[in-house]
Amino acid sequence: MEMIEGKSKEDIEFLWNSYHENKEGSIGLSVPGIDVTNVLERAAENSFFIQPIFREEGFFNLMVQFQQKYFLLCLLEEYQQNPAQANSLITLSIFDDLVNDHDLGLVRGDIINKGITEDEGRKIVTNLFDIYAKDDSYEDVIAFNKKPDTFDFNDFISKQKQKW
Repeated sequence: MEMIEGKSKEDIEFLWNSYHENKEGSIGLSVPGIDVTNVLERAAENSFFIQPIFREEGFFNLMVQFQQKYFLLCLLEEYQQNPAQANSLITLSIFDDLVNDHDLGLVRGDIINKGITEDEGRKIVTNLFDIYAKDDSYEDVIAFNKKPDTFDFNDFISKQKQKW
């Protein structure tokens, strides 16, 4: 924090994005402060979701779990077998330290398992953050957590495939 003291929002965004630009296995996003606030509040209320990854041969799902300021993503199948032993493939860390002073949130995604490509990692980080930040897509999260009988898995996968 002392390294960015006195820096403008634009300078901080540049530093954050530049740092992550060529850092293998890490994705950095700078986002509006209100989005970070919304995501943290919403994820605390609805801490589970799924994130599909599409490949030529089809797709597979990651289980998303939110804890404090972190999203942990593991294979859905591993989570279903034993949640306590499911290994994270990718994590998202959300930093809200600059929301009040700079209207800026920082997000970092870390690819832990090399089975996830850099391109897939960027799509996952961006998409998951957007799902929780945007009102229309957040409706799916609410349905998944609070009204699972209304969650239309096939419709969700279809929408996600179009975005991918």
